[in-house]
Amino acid sequence: MKKRSSYQLKKHWIKKIIRHKKIAIFFVTISAIFFLILVILPVPSNTNGFKSISELQTYAASLDENIEAESENWLYPSFESYYQNKFSSTFTKKISKKLSYMFFKMPPFSETYFKSLLVENTQERHESGWHDNFIQKINIDNDSKLIIFGAIQGAFHSMVRYLEQLQKLDIINEHLQLKDKNTFIVFLGNVINRSPFTLETLTIVLKLLKENPSKVIYLRGTNEFPDYWRRHTLRRELELRTRDLSNSQIPLEEEIDNFFNTLPITLYCILNDSNKNTGSLSYFKISPFIQNEKLKQSLAEVHIKQFLKSKSTDPITFFNIPKNEAVPHSISNDGNVELRAVITDILKREHYEETDGLRLLSPMDGVIAWTVLSCPTMVYKRAMNFYYDAFVIISPNKLTKKWQISLFHRDVRKPSKTFVSKSYDFFTGEKIDQSA
Repeated sequence: MKKRSSYQLKKHWIKKIIRHKKIAIFFVTISAIFFLILVILPVPSNTNGFKSISELQTYAASLDENIEAESENWLYPSFESYYQNKFSSTFTKKISKKLSYMFFKMPPFSETYFKSLLVENTQERHESGWHDNFIQKINIDNDSKLIIFGAIQGAFHSMVRYLEQLQKLDIINEHLQLKDKNTFIVFLGNVINRSPFTLETLTIVLKLLKENPSKVIYLRGTNEFPDYWRRHTLRRELELRTRDLSNSQIPLEEEIDNFFNTLPITLYCILNDSNKNTGSLSYFKISPFIQNEKLKQSLAEVHIKQFLKSKSTDPITFFNIPKNEAVPHSISNDGNVELRAVITDILKREHYEETDGLRLLSPMDGVIAWTVLSCPTMVYKRAMNFYYDAFVIISPNKLTKKWQISLFHRDVRKPSKTFVSKSYDFFTGEKIDQSA
């Protein structure tokens, strides 16, 4: 076999180089076109997320729970640097997000998902007639359960742990649905603010409302009023994280206000021994702290006695508070209505006492009163020495003297993730010996 000449070898390598150059140019061109498409295309929308408790656990693990505030003002903490570093919409982050969507890696949370859930819930609640200042009522049966959360204040990681515990107690399933028709979840207002994760926390509550219509009640606390949330961390989160979704000066301002306007002021729980023989009615109420004096006056029970005594087959009934404070004569003498207990939020900076999540207050309106706190975020650790994941469960009984209120809590300073519980007589406050 003859050896190739020097000329032939050069020609062979020139052809090879040209062929490789063409291939390289082809791939460079394709890559350039692909990159140009990535730049031109808008960031895609994801209107699904937080589909399961497992998904929530994974997402929570990706976020540092203990973010230090950048100011010493615990009423108005700042997380500006964290927002800028974690959530600012840079060119690189936009490209990365587009690539994830192209390969069908949908994130469990996105700002577009938050907006979608916010608008959907608002529309459904408006269609039910729930808007402006109104109250709600539920009837409590012997086999009912009420799970009550105090102020959450953006404690996203705690909220995920609460759902894990409710799943262990067989109250909620993997897809955030309550398993029993007579079980209710009540948020005692103040779900938002004072945390870098207000959007995620509010999204969990919105998801629970969506999955459990008429079984999850979100009361309107001080933080959910427009003059308050606009001065707090929710506003800054919206400005930095949702500015691509709204043209308002405060992004999603109108959508947030519209949703908060669908939240009831107070929940009245009618006891199972009511309306028997005598026609009398017993109830307890769950109410956030209300600063507006005019609104508090309009909530006087004498104004709404007829509503409390009315019967309905709906699991939740509502009543719009009249703007006119005059009390109709037909209501003022309409039988006996007895308040038995109060569960309320408190103005923490004025009524501070250390708590492990559940505390007995001085009597209110002549009856026993409880307060619940559920936000062991950095702000509450520093400002109130509060270190507990905490929520309560009220367990009714055929005999009202056997009703129980049980605190489930865990010290977040300890490595154990196990919740412990202790129970009290709901109407007297006496501790129940669980070993008996």
